[in-house]
Amino acid sequence: MWNIPDRVLDLLQEHIARRPWMELRDVYKLIYQGMCGPEHLVADPLEFATWFRRDWENLAEPDENELLIESIRAGGGLLRVNLRPFKANNNKLDDLIKACLHTAQRKWGTPDELRFAWQLVTNSVQNENRFSFKPAQIVEFSLWLDDQDYPPIHHSDSYRRLYRPAYRLVCKEEWEGWVILIRGNQCV
Repeated sequence: MWNIPDRVLDLLQEHIARRPWMELRDVYKLIYQGMCGPEHLVADPLEFATWFRRDWENLAEPDENELLIESIRAGGGLLRVNLRPFKANNNKLDDLIKACLHTAQRKWGTPDELRFAWQLVTNSVQNENRFSFKPAQIVEFSLWLDDQDYPPIHHSDSYRRLYRPAYRLVCKEEWEGWVILIRGNQCV
């Protein structure tokens, strides 16, 4: 439900409260992922699975205290599954890979919806002085986004250093179905 401005801004506020050093590119990445899902990451399912398994093996220490899931789409339809707590609970990687691949097959938002969601952020910064960004920063970043046609991007260096992001995107229905299956098998 990205067309409901308050829900989008509330979602951003939740993420910024958890990670106060987010930069504009991290905010945009959150919006991009919430709108477009993981489609751009999964062009080849076999390559994705190989890449994911390699990341899994190199994952820093498991951490059961980190949030397991976080909503990244207003309305909760798309989640970030954080890998450290997922691994700490001895969950099965192959099941998560399947959920990621199913999520990537879904159609998510359109470029126009992405632009609209980003405009909500720019308006909230410029008109309401919401969040901690300067209007000039958002104007400059928005011009870059327009020039680049709203591309997928990486997290900022500071975000990666401070928060060590390690997650995959899964649609809520996949996650809920998978969690029910695990509980039914007494694995959780």
